Amino acid sequence: MDGRLAEAAATGNVDELERLMREEMLLLDGVSLHGAQTPLHIASMCGHVSFVQKMLELKNQFAYELNQDGFSPMHLASANGHLQVVLELVKVDHQLCDIEGREGSLPLHCASVKGRIDVMKALLSAAPLTVQSKTVRGETPLHIAVKNNHFDAVKLVVEHAKGLKMERAVLNDKDNQANTVLHIAASRKQYQIVDLLLVEDDVAKEVMVVNPVNERGMTPLDVLTLFQSEVGDLEIYRSLVKAGAKSGKDIENEGGRIGQAVAPLEIEIVHGNEVPPTNCTNEESSNLPTRTGYNWLGEEELELFEYKPNRDSTNDVRNILLTIAALMLTATYQAVLSPPGGLWQEDKDGNTAGKSIVSTKSKLAFLFFILGNSVGYYTSFYMIMWLTSGFPLQYPLQLLLFFMSFNYTVSMLFLVSGDNIYYMLAWLAISFGWFAPFVLPKLLRRLRFLLQN
Repeated sequence: MDGRLAEAAATGNVDELERLMREEMLLLDGVSLHGAQTPLHIASMCGHVSFVQKMLELKNQFAYELNQDGFSPMHLASANGHLQVVLELVKVDHQLCDIEGREGSLPLHCASVKGRIDVMKALLSAAPLTVQSKTVRGETPLHIAVKNNHFDAVKLVVEHAKGLKMERAVLNDKDNQANTVLHIAASRKQYQIVDLLLVEDDVAKEVMVVNPVNERGMTPLDVLTLFQSEVGDLEIYRSLVKAGAKSGKDIENEGGRIGQAVAPLEIEIVHGNEVPPTNCTNEESSNLPTRTGYNWLGEEELELFEYKPNRDSTNDVRNILLTIAALMLTATYQAVLSPPGGLWQEDKDGNTAGKSIVSTKSKLAFLFFILGNSVGYYTSFYMIMWLTSGFPLQYPLQLLLFFMSFNYTVSMLFLVSGDNIYYMLAWLAISFGWFAPFVLPKLLRRLRFLLQN
């Protein structure tokens, strides 16, 4: 393209365009020989309405051409929110709204990426059925608006679909990975959009399928709990569960089929009520599981915050466990320095300074204290040893922990006040703490096995 023509289009200089045309009448005819970009593409992208009008008057076929990036003038004007340019292009031909650009995108998809509300209204008015159009990834304008967190754009598309009586099809449409807009909103933690679809909009919540299963066998509830928990997740979780949301595992346990197996007979739950899919017989629909309600407070938090290997990194989990173990080690060691009941402050009435008062007054109670505190201390000790395995300076750390434990044992025995038998019992209680982390888990597993059988 002639550099002077490109500059005139970029600046919107209509007078310069007319001057160039007077100098060379066939100037616009040779544009296509120098690349796919036309002056109309440039002017539409920059929003120069007067220049666009003049170009459409001189060469309106430029409106149908794609540039080197695969976009038409309508795509560029829509993406940049130039409403007046879009309206001028619509006057030429409504079908410009249906031109497929790169990756199958329509102008409406480009406007949805940026949430250009006014442009989206104009495009939907000119071509109402483009609300169901899909890119090569299977994404509709609603998918794209939700993905980019444009709440007003989502509301606009929902209202437009309601006006066409297509709300069920539009809201529950799936992309190439079988994700609905509810999957996307849940994965991106978009509470406002989830609330609109399941609570706020009466029409949307009645037609919204709460438990669609994507190609990975995951429902929106699974997707929400897959990623790192954040502030506000619990509100989204409650909205989903109140609407009847379930995990893929729950649906599988109830007789549903996950992944591709769901497609022939997918269980649809519309705002908490299971309805037979349109492709199943009366006999099949009678065998579908019935809704039993949703989890109550307590179970929700457990499901949301419990450990999930696919979501929580090993390093984060190790850091949390190390923090807990260090806190427990500190608390149990502090109990030796300041035992319950305090210490005798002086040698008096047969009592020795520095000995535990409780060990003198209630020997049995102090033995239980030694036992419980030692189990807690050595469990924390072993946790730190295991979690730091393979770390740099591992052996100095182990030496430090060993002598710290040696001091713990000596200090605990020093607190004991009594005869040799009592010292022996105290030593046994401390020794039990050494072996408890290995013995108690096996005993508990054995007990659980016996109770289950």
